[in-house]
Amino acid sequence: MGVLCGQLLFAQRAVFAQEPALRPVLEPMCELAGCTLAPLRALDRVELLHRDVYRHPTRDDALLIDATIVNKASFAQPYPAFTVGLGDRRGRTLSRRSFRPEEYLEAHDPEARMEPGLPIRVTLELAAPDHPARTFEFGFAAAS
Repeated sequence: MGVLCGQLLFAQRAVFAQEPALRPVLEPMCELAGCTLAPLRALDRVELLHRDVYRHPTRDDALLIDATIVNKASFAQPYPAFTVGLGDRRGRTLSRRSFRPEEYLEAHDPEARMEPGLPIRVTLELAAPDHPARTFEFGFAAAS
């Protein structure tokens, strides 16, 4: 039974590795097996603290987004993709774009992590939609 449980843990290690309570069990197993675990990630704990959307000061065809995000998890985690959606007054999507960390961070190291509680300022430039945007949607996803 123990061998079967070990095989299940190893086969599903990517899923189980996202459970903080199971990680201490998986790390030594992976070390012995020569595998690596995906970094611990909790996208639901990345929060948008502040955001402003306004016309770009020097380009008529662009918008500027100034935002502050923070990792509210108790552990450092990889920077997420930052998704911005623009909608019309009826809420229909006019455009949507995801920005990878290297697009919104000045000097991004792929191994860098968002430290808990440390606010990160994000400034994004994006093309203005053909019709005026009235609604804005922001979200986070795993960066690829």
